[in-house]
Parts: sequence; structure tokens; C-alpha cells
Amino acid sequence: MAFDLSLTPVSPDALTHKSLQELLSLSLDLLTTLPERISPPFPSKSTKITWFASKGDAETKLWKATHNNEPWVTRVSNFSDIPYDVLRWGLLVEKSLSEKAAFLQENDVIETIGEEKFEDIKVLHVHKLLHVQAFSAREFIQTIISRDLEEEESERRRSCVIFRCRRKVRLKIPLTRLVGDGKVEVIMACCSDARGNIPRWVQNMAMPGQVLSDAQKFFKYMRSRVNES
Repeated sequence: MAFDLSLTPVSPDALTHKSLQELLSLSLDLLTTLPERISPPFPSKSTKITWFASKGDAETKLWKATHNNEPWVTRVSNFSDIPYDVLRWGLLVEKSLSEKAAFLQENDVIETIGEEKFEDIKVLHVHKLLHVQAFSAREFIQTIISRDLEEEESERRRSCVIFRCRRKVRLKIPLTRLVGDGKVEVIMACCSDARGNIPRWVQNMAMPGQVLSDAQKFFKYMRSRVNES
């Protein structure tokens, strides 16, 4: 079964090394279309997307686009004070732990319920129970696909993670790159539809602000990890 960057739910039984490789390749193609990156990789020959700047902050730029008839929001952040290995730990090695510490409330639940290996690709199945203010508790299963990528001339170390939810539909693609002189670039592309009673147009309006807010919380937590070490 071939995957694509759509919000169509995917059964874990459909996961194979080949299909995961294809999904990672499509994800990297999407990210290479972003403008104003440090030492950008060669642009994708197969994916053409026009991005429009949105309001970010001093260290994070936001971009919006439509791809496959779905709205995407992407953030690009650059750091010299948070090492690559710390960011990789938070986004790839211990994602559930760092997410709970950075975002979740005391009564929220996030736990790994399954783990698979497809050669050099790691897949985790994570159960979440989140208590969002003014809404009933939301429960869902998230599939996390991660891989350390081969070094290339313009990118010394890279790691890519893909998050897919099985019930509410969300696709998130973080990429962490060591770009030289101790600088690290962190990119996160997001496409989401929470469904339920919230109209899609309301979700689309709120998504850039939520993506930026999540970045601020996460990088604040990552800096606390640096200070503790």
C-alpha cells in the first residue's frame, strides 16, 4: 500500500519498510520547498508548493500553503544555544516524555503501547488521553515514524519524524538539521482536522497561532534541559 501526505487514516497493518521509505521521501520533498532556509538542500523536482509568510516570532518563521487540497502550516526555527543532540532527544528519542513535560496537564496520559522496527526506521504506537479546556477528554492513538537520515554534503546530521493519528486526523513532520557552526535548524510541518464540533475554517484560522505557541513551549522546555545538564 502506497502512502501519501494526506489526512486519510492508515492502518498499522499497512506499514512496510517500502511504504515508510516512500512516506519519508514525500515528507522531505515537502520540506525542501520551504523558502529562506539555512544551507537549503536541492529543491524537490516532484513537489511544487507556494508558501506564504505568516506571523512568527524572533526565532521562528511561520509559513502557510495548500497542498493536496489541504491547508498546511510550517514553522522554521534556528538555534545556536540548544545542541542538536538535545533537540533530537526531545523530538525523536524521548518524544512522549518531552511532549508530556512541555505541553500536557497533570491528568493527561501519554504512553507507548507498541514498538516496531523496519530496518533503520522506528515506529512507535502511542496512546493519548488529553483534557482540553471547555471540551470533553479526547482519546486517540498516534503512530510515530522516525529515522536518522544519511549525512549529505550540505547537511551533516539530520533526523526526521512523522506523526499520524488514527482517529482524529493529523499529520506532523518535524525535521532536525545540524547546519554547521553549531547551528541547528528545526522544521515542523502540520496538517490537521480535529473533526468534532469545531468547523474546519475555525481550525484553519487557529492553527498558525497554535503551531507557534507549541514551538515556544517546546523550545522553552528544551532550554531547561540544557540548563540542567
